[in-house]
Amino acid sequence: MNAPPPSRTFSDRRRAARRRARLKRYALAGGLAATLLAAATVWLLIRADHGVPSAAGAEQFLDHMVAAAGGVAPPPSPGGPVFHVERKSNGQIVVTAERVPPGPCVSAGWKLVRRGMLSINGITPTRVSAARLADLCNQSDSATVVWIPRPPE
Repeated sequence: MNAPPPSRTFSDRRRAARRRARLKRYALAGGLAATLLAAATVWLLIRADHGVPSAAGAEQFLDHMVAAAGGVAPPPSPGGPVFHVERKSNGQIVVTAERVPPGPCVSAGWKLVRRGMLSINGITPTRVSAARLADLCNQSDSATVVWIPRPPE
């Protein structure tokens, strides 16, 4: 006759419980590592300046926007922003820049919003912050910036 299987001893159960706890810790550590890796990847993709030096590109973009508001739209450069200037019937000037890289968009946008109304990718933020500008400018590889300068006082 077959003998019944021996019951598990206390030490066997404790060893099994420790093993399950260890496996849970490994799974948690693996999940945490994967989350950190994904967050670092997203951060690096957002921080990419797409080949345009951020400070120089932002100042140059700001100068072009101000010049365009004065009626002189800069000629399009290969791979750079394309500027359009429109004068409304009430005398209001609307400057549109297409294909603006995220770095200059955020930096110059911060300065442009203080000089008039700014819209990025069709969204005009009611509360402007650096984080909100970064979100709007980083929605894709390039942004469309519309700026309506304040009329001179």
